[in-house]
Amino acid sequence: MIFRVLAASACVAALLTACSERTVEPGQKDASTDAGATPSDAGASDVFSTADATSLEDSGTPAPDAQPTPDAGDTDAGFAPDAMAGGFTLSGRVTFDWVPALDDFTEGGPKLDYAQRAARPVRRALVEAREGTTVLATTHTDDDGHYSLTIGGAHTVKVRVNAHAVAQGYTPDGIGPEACNGASFDVEVIDNTRGRASYALESGASFSADSSSADVRATIERFNGRYTTRTAAPFTLLDTVLRELELICTAEPNVDFPKLWINWSENNSTIDGNVAAGEIGTSYHQLIGGQSNLFIVGKDNDDTDEYDDHVVAHETGHYIETSLYRSDSGGGDHADDDMLDPTVAFGEGWGNAVSGMAWEDPIYVDTSGDQQNGGFAFSVAMAPSGNDRGIYSENSTEYLLWELFDRGDPRQNGGSFAHLHTVLKNDVASTPALTTALTFAAHYNARFGGAAEGLRTIWEQDLDQPYDALCPAGCTGTGDAADPWDTQNLMGQRFATGGASPRQYPMSMGMSYDAEFWQVYRPLVIGANAATAHDQTRFGAYDYPDNKWGAIRNYRLTAPQSGMATVSITNLRGRSCNQDVLDLYVYQAGGEVTFDDSTSGCPSVDFPVQRGATYIIQADGLMNEVSGWTTNLQIQKRRPPVKLKLALPAKIAPGSAISATLTVSSGRAAEVSFRARGLDGVSVLEQRGEQLRLRVPADRAGAVAIDVRGRDQRTGRAFGFTKSFRVGAAGTKPVLEAPGQLEKTADGRGVIVQAAR
Repeated sequence: MIFRVLAASACVAALLTACSERTVEPGQKDASTDAGATPSDAGASDVFSTADATSLEDSGTPAPDAQPTPDAGDTDAGFAPDAMAGGFTLSGRVTFDWVPALDDFTEGGPKLDYAQRAARPVRRALVEAREGTTVLATTHTDDDGHYSLTIGGAHTVKVRVNAHAVAQGYTPDGIGPEACNGASFDVEVIDNTRGRASYALESGASFSADSSSADVRATIERFNGRYTTRTAAPFTLLDTVLRELELICTAEPNVDFPKLWINWSENNSTIDGNVAAGEIGTSYHQLIGGQSNLFIVGKDNDDTDEYDDHVVAHETGHYIETSLYRSDSGGGDHADDDMLDPTVAFGEGWGNAVSGMAWEDPIYVDTSGDQQNGGFAFSVAMAPSGNDRGIYSENSTEYLLWELFDRGDPRQNGGSFAHLHTVLKNDVASTPALTTALTFAAHYNARFGGAAEGLRTIWEQDLDQPYDALCPAGCTGTGDAADPWDTQNLMGQRFATGGASPRQYPMSMGMSYDAEFWQVYRPLVIGANAATAHDQTRFGAYDYPDNKWGAIRNYRLTAPQSGMATVSITNLRGRSCNQDVLDLYVYQAGGEVTFDDSTSGCPSVDFPVQRGATYIIQADGLMNEVSGWTTNLQIQKRRPPVKLKLALPAKIAPGSAISATLTVSSGRAAEVSFRARGLDGVSVLEQRGEQLRLRVPADRAGAVAIDVRGRDQRTGRAFGFTKSFRVGAAGTKPVLEAPGQLEKTADGRGVIVQAAR
């Protein structure tokens, strides 16, 4: 594939047979960008011509040489032009080409409409004046894309615009949006197929004197049904994320947003496999070494998401959820009409809803296919029906959240995020329950009442769920306590066979079940908890059943005394303990306490408990369905723990093999297993008794956690702990050929410099 990179409205004759770069006002059509259109060689302009700069202006915007208000990240302040002999000032406007994703409701989609390509300002991006490798001045674009740089002394520089928005205590510039007053953020677009190098756009022209039209434009162009220029893509992604941060700031202006990496490449495809080669499968969010990463597909004529604004906003929603609020979702495959584990339904429904909030548009569009001329669209403002009403449905969750937002403001598709933010940050983030629509709605009702934004009507009528399930002793509408457990199992009774509104699982083909099957959490009591309809796994013919309602069974333990709790599974119906059919996980307030994912179908976990504290025990179904089991609970006085030590260096070089020995200081014999997680490519090479050998990849960096799990051979008790270490800096050698020159900065970071030549 040919990949041209243009900085302003310039055409590179050396790269093209015949070409032109045309300026398009917002809302105007440019026939040359239609798929298959033949470019014209007429009218090519200078890189930073005054005429071109004028044509990119939106009506009513400041003049190109207007001085932007510096934010807290500016570092060129203090260079007064009249104080520097031979100094000069550069100013201009940075824009990117934006393309709308059309829906199939009223717009004739789903597809990307390249004919409506329009220039939009690059906002809050880091801008540098560079002489060779030396940075002489830096600033940030304002919210209309304008910047100004003052260079002291006699120099010849180029302007470099980085796909990187960073600020500490951001100060609004008076242009808008204005919600993030005092906020801190650090968002950077990188290429996962080129050693995680960041993207930058450099001017084709050099400057050694004052210029008020040093404009830079990140473009897209297509020829014969394929992209030839895509420099706009990183800046498009950056703009969508900033839009969503502004939404959050409407509820809390001075949010401290953690670092976000956006991994985009034209090589990122729908193939699952080697992420460093672009085989990412789909767009998704992932924590790597505790840092949030978005991976966005970009393979032309396969699936490109940079202009699918709602898709990018959805994944940004997962970043917001995990970094500011809390998510207990294990992720996994999900599709329309799936009956999901409620944590997955809440996470995916939240992502869909917040994408609509960020764009003030409830219609979600995801384009794909040849020339991005296919895909799907749906509306988060459309109430679900039938079996699709419940906390297991992402459609129900997105509708609930969107309606609460939308009804908070009389503007069409506008809304208020304040109430949602309050509940998500203060209640859902700290709940002993799991993060579900039930948890959210129960706390929303407790804080604001059933009449707030029509919560009771949405929950009870639109979603056909019992309102009293939100409160431990029934809801009065005001002053209620929150019941994130549905303690009385009112939903189960309503959904059960013979209930007021029976549901079938799965919804597309389903069977009816007793109330206990629909119970969100079964409370555990000391002793043997004999099988009910809750204690079974049902996969419902799903291709990927692991994250569905019937494959994950949740239990609630509120400890009646302090001590060491043991939860074990026995009496499997139709299965054997020698089969790998169940795993056990223990959580407290969203944190993992312990687990047993051994190959035994009768898992057992030991963990310390405090009187009055609540713990979630999760039984996950594997391989084969189990029609019933007994869940046993014992709590004994706490014994002295088995003391363990795993010696590992604090920092380990990439590509190395690590040997470590586990020391059991109590001298007890133990059966030990190890699991590595947290960084793709880390693997256990060998385990011999208490000896461990690990291999780490040569091209990755980040944190690695080693889970050590064992069983005391004398008492049979399980024990475990986690040891973390860090793999050093990754190499920057490109994995694939890609456009733009790859440079290394002084600190060793890679930068893909895209420039007109």
